[in-house]
Order: sequence, then C-alpha cells, then structure tokens
Amino acid sequence: MVVKNIEQVSDAQTLLELLKNDEEASEVKEHRSTGSSFKKIYGVYFRAGGNWLVTSVIFFAFVVVQCCASSIEFFLSHWINLVQEHKRFETESERILISRNYIYIYSGLLLCLVLVTITATLAFVHYCMIASKNLHNSMLGKIIYATMTFFDNHPSGRILNRFSKDIGNVDEFVPLSLLTVIVTFLNLVAMFVTICVMNYWMILPTAFLLLICGVFAAVYQPSNRNIKRTEGVTKSPIYTHLASSLQGLTTIRAFNAQELLQNQFDKHQNVHSAAYYMYLAIYNAFAFWIDFISTIYVGIVIFSFFFIASGNLFDCYQKYHVSDYTLQMSDLETSDWL
Repeated sequence: MVVKNIEQVSDAQTLLELLKNDEEASEVKEHRSTGSSFKKIYGVYFRAGGNWLVTSVIFFAFVVVQCCASSIEFFLSHWINLVQEHKRFETESERILISRNYIYIYSGLLLCLVLVTITATLAFVHYCMIASKNLHNSMLGKIIYATMTFFDNHPSGRILNRFSKDIGNVDEFVPLSLLTVIVTFLNLVAMFVTICVMNYWMILPTAFLLLICGVFAAVYQPSNRNIKRTEGVTKSPIYTHLASSLQGLTTIRAFNAQELLQNQFDKHQNVHSAAYYMYLAIYNAFAFWIDFISTIYVGIVIFSFFFIASGNLFDCYQKYHVSDYTLQMSDLETSDWL
C-alpha cells in the first residue's frame, strides 16, 4: 500500500483512513461462489487423484469390504440358528466337529475382511495424497507464473488463506469426510437391505423416513454451503490485516495507532467468528434432527420385531383377531355363567 501526501498526516485516525481508502482502491473484492458446484468441484478432485477407472476401482474395493462384513453377519446368524437346533446333532463328537469347522470358516472370513479393509484403506489414502499433491502443485504453479497485476489486486492475506485454510481442508477434511460418506452410505444400504429382507413391511417406513431425510438435506445443503463460503471469505481480511500491520509496524508505532488497529483486527475476527459459529449451529441442528429421525426408525424396527412375526403381517392380523375373538367368547361365557 502506498499512502500519498504523507506529510499531511497529523494523527493516527487520519493515517488509518488513508490506509483504508488506499487499500479499497487497489484491491479487488474477493469472489464468493454461488449455487451448487458439486459436480465441478468433486470432478476436479477426482481427476487430480486419477482417472475415473481408478476412482471406480477404489469405490468397488469398499463395496467388497461391505459385502465381506455383511456375509460375516449372515454367517454368524446362520451359525447361531444351527447351534440352537440340537436335533441336527446326534452325538457330541459331531457337534464338536461341526462347531470346529464353523470356527475355521468364521476365522477365514474375518481374515479376508481385515485384508480387504487394509487394502482398500491404503489405496484410498494413496489416492487422496496424489489428489492433494496435484492440486497444491497446480495452485502453486499458477501463483508463480501470475502477473504483477494479480498481486496488486489480491492482498497477501487472501493468498495465504487459500494456501493455509483451503489446502488444509483438502489435505485433512476432504479425505476424512469422503471416507465417512462412502462407509456410511454402504452401511446404510446393507442395513436397509437386511431389514427389508427380514421384514418386507419395513420398506414403507424406510422409504418415508428417507424422504424426510432428503427434505432436511435439501434445506440444509444450500444454507450450509453459503455459510461455509462466507466463513472462508471472512477469514481473508484477518490475514491481510495481520500482514499489513507487520509491514507497517514502524509507522503504526510512530503515530501511536496500536489501539485503532487492534480494534480493527478484533472487528475482522468478530465477523469471522460469527460466520463460523453460524456454521457450527446449523451443522449441529441438522445432526440433531437426523439423529432424531434415526431414533424413530430404530424404534419402528424394534416394534416390528415384537409385533410382526416372521415378517408376515397377515398372520399377525389373524392371530390378533383370533385372540380377540377368544377373549370375547370367554367374556360371554363368564357373563352367562354368572
């Protein structure tokens, strides 16, 4: 920043106003994206990690992991049911032999699950490391070969914000969030399929609750996206103010403007803290309602296991009416006897 007519500056307030006006005149307002950019952003990330074939292979590896986990659960359920049927085992030696064979099979399935999980996780970590490295190198190359006009229009704090916060999110939060989404999605699919196979009447409440969750997500995503972008934009002035203060530290002390710059820094920090707090608030509110809906779904599942025998609602309906008819007949007989 260049302040003209420095000899006319008489106090700290005038210096601060000149610095502010000069900064606003030379800087370009930071751009904030609008609308949904899901395909574009994740498309760039996936292309940085590799081609679509590599991405598909890694996703298929996690599908294999989930299939192995579900097969272990089905095998364990079958084993428990088989042990409970004592009539199939004629002698003690046969019971020991069959139990030993099932232990070997179960151990083999667990070993396969561990190996497949480790392989898929290592491949995913390597994929994310390549993506982060390529994105950082691409961003650094564009900064190195940028013209001087770019640095005149964009302050150093804005550039530092991109290399610190945004690259940090790409290195830390994006892989973790992506892994959580993949694992949670596959677990939900496996859980819904298992529940619907055991009791096909659960398809209706499952579809209804998924529709409600979709409505909540449709309301939450735009708000969360815009607030997160606002939080990122409001962080750049903090870095810019700090860098400018360090560069002009001699002038600030000469005009005794420490308190004014401290108040300005606190103002920038308060704006960023407000945006970040709003992001946390809307995230926790969304998580609360999703947990509430999940609790209702678990209650419905437990209720169905208690009152719907073997997934056949018609049999339960008949049993209920037969028992009701029996109670009515007993009441009539009791009243006649009295």
